[in-house]
Amino acid sequence: QSMRTASCWKAAAPHVGRPRQLRRPPAAARFTSTTRLRGLASTAAKDQGKGRHVLAEPLDSVSNGSFGNNLRGLGHNNYLGKILNARVYEAARETALQHAPALSFKINNRVLLKREDTQPVFSFKIRGAYNKIAHLSQAQLSAGIVACSAGNHAQGVALSAAKLGVDAVIVMPKATPSIKVDAVRKLGVQPVLHGDNYDEAQAYAMKCVEEEGRTLIHPFDDPLVIAGQGTIGMEILKQTTGTPLHAIFVCCGGGGMLAGIAAYVKRVRPDVMVIGVEAEDAAGMTLSLRRGHRATLDEVGLFADGAAVKTVGSETFRVCHELVDDMVTVSTDEICAAIKDAFMDTRCVLEPAGALAIAGATKWAAATNTRDSTFVVTTSGANMNFDTLRYVSERTDASETLLSVEIPEKPGQTLAHNPGDTHACFKSEVIDLTWPRERNLSKLRLHQLLITAFASDLAMHFCTSFIEAKDMWPTQPRW
Repeated sequence: QSMRTASCWKAAAPHVGRPRQLRRPPAAARFTSTTRLRGLASTAAKDQGKGRHVLAEPLDSVSNGSFGNNLRGLGHNNYLGKILNARVYEAARETALQHAPALSFKINNRVLLKREDTQPVFSFKIRGAYNKIAHLSQAQLSAGIVACSAGNHAQGVALSAAKLGVDAVIVMPKATPSIKVDAVRKLGVQPVLHGDNYDEAQAYAMKCVEEEGRTLIHPFDDPLVIAGQGTIGMEILKQTTGTPLHAIFVCCGGGGMLAGIAAYVKRVRPDVMVIGVEAEDAAGMTLSLRRGHRATLDEVGLFADGAAVKTVGSETFRVCHELVDDMVTVSTDEICAAIKDAFMDTRCVLEPAGALAIAGATKWAAATNTRDSTFVVTTSGANMNFDTLRYVSERTDASETLLSVEIPEKPGQTLAHNPGDTHACFKSEVIDLTWPRERNLSKLRLHQLLITAFASDLAMHFCTSFIEAKDMWPTQPRW
């Protein structure tokens, strides 16, 4: 729905310091959902030159009203002080801010990659985990800790526990990639696999807290964890001192890194936009910010497993609700394309959640027609399951479209639906074929079949009558 009023997404939060700014950005500049992005793209030509959605000139904090709309500090929790005093560098390292020339050329903006995938556990999660554990009392350390994680936070907790000599129990969802489970084992902790998603695993972790007296190390909804992740924002601003910086794109699952970066950046350089990026099938923060309160998703997709959270944190929501400028949601195909883009510039393979910010920056720049500006994107993790690489490679191939054909499970259906002049060979009841992208897929006629087209820009379902025009078929179909 249209975001015409600030009340749609912002409540009157208590604050101190400077008075609330009455100036607000255009509605389309905030929380650009997939639907709104489509609308922006379709009306780009119409809005060109009118100062609305299309930003052809470099973004400027003075001349452009869509920047710096959140110019107030947090009323409590003093995140600036917590971030400045965070204990992260005993386990984590300050990561590089690397220029991405190929991606910059592709989206017509200067793109800098904040390489959190180069941390000791190949993810930013070590920052918040170590900061939280390092601040526990001796009694809490003696009782042990428990954590729930889809993988990266688990590795951060395991490494932190090893460094600090703390007994740890780590609960992981059953769908966690094996590379992350094995990494936890190698750090000396035997993970407990429980539940089909993060929330079910979290319930088991809370049971350990109640029965064993352990301290929960939450992956995102804790001020000390948020402050640990906020050191990323501190490093970004230090590394861009004296140079233009217009927007920071941050991947978002539960919201810990997004809240931490926003808390620091909006206090130090409030003219810099902080934009969160979520997967379309796990957009809990986007939905919550639209509604003005925390919302729980009915289900989440597991492709970007590191960001598959049904309910965002209460504290992360509070901070993001007050300080985050925009949200972007991206599809699985856009995530796969972002993984490829990152590889072309770094020769490193990011995990799906780790490439969210790249996908979001690409989509946001295209939708708003933003050019000649400077973006920082967080490459938040590289714990890619090796078995997923083939899937990613197929989805990023723009020259072909993958079709999946479902044939009714009735006697004789295979022969009845086999077009003999195509030299096709049906090997099972469900077949896959490759259809050239330049063909007009909307002309396909099927007979009691369901064909689904999978491509970077397609997600169509056809169910009419069987293909009759044989010239529509490729000369040499690949089955």
